[in-house]
Amino acid sequence: MSNLPKTYISGAGWFELHIPKNWDATESEKEVAFFDPREGIGTMQISAFVFPESEKPNLKALLVEYLQDRGVQIEHVFFSVKPNSSKRIIQAVFEQDSLYWRIWISAGCTVLLFVTYNCPAKELKELSLVEAIIDTLKIK
Repeated sequence: MSNLPKTYISGAGWFELHIPKNWDATESEKEVAFFDPREGIGTMQISAFVFPESEKPNLKALLVEYLQDRGVQIEHVFFSVKPNSSKRIIQAVFEQDSLYWRIWISAGCTVLLFVTYNCPAKELKELSLVEAIIDTLKIK
């Protein structure tokens, strides 16, 4: 964990994760953006939503709907369950408009997270670092 020394806890306490010391977090009303302000090439954004504990959201269906609402051609998207994860995380990987996109959706007991990361399609040097950040994610 030495390369991810900063702990970020969402303002509402719905999730937490670890980021590199040189990354910043910028919060808005709807999401939190994480990025390296000096040498970064992409941005990771997290949006959180609360749902009733009695509901069990269909993560893949929600992810497909999210992508379709943004005009992504589903037949060009690779979907998978994130391996080696103690959490249930569905991910989608695709390119659109010269950007590489990776989108994760995951849920805790009452919190649903949409996590997006994008960068120029030819500059994927942060991907392993972003994966490591996702591996630290804890959801309420």
